[in-house]
Amino acid sequence: MSEWPMAEAQNRRDFPRWVIGERGTLQAGDESHDCRVANVSPSGMLVEMAAQLIPETVVTVTLSGLLPFRARVVRSDTDGVGLRFIDVPQYVFR
Repeated sequence: MSEWPMAEAQNRRDFPRWVIGERGTLQAGDESHDCRVANVSPSGMLVEMAAQLIPETVVTVTLSGLLPFRARVVRSDTDGVGLRFIDVPQYVFR
């Protein structure tokens, strides 16, 4: 993953973030939303999408070429939806 540019402000974070811009789908209950991953780290990701979600909502994220994984909404605002992984997709960080 070192070929991905690092997200800005990483020095304030517990983990470095990588900007990837991957498009995918976020499933929240019965609703499915198109999304774009703004950045990702070993603990979570920031996705950009049209809808805002309620914090603590459990969602399933599907990205091309990866198995779906679950995450919890930690924040949702005009910058995007911040997610913390529940089922950490370790295969992404090898």
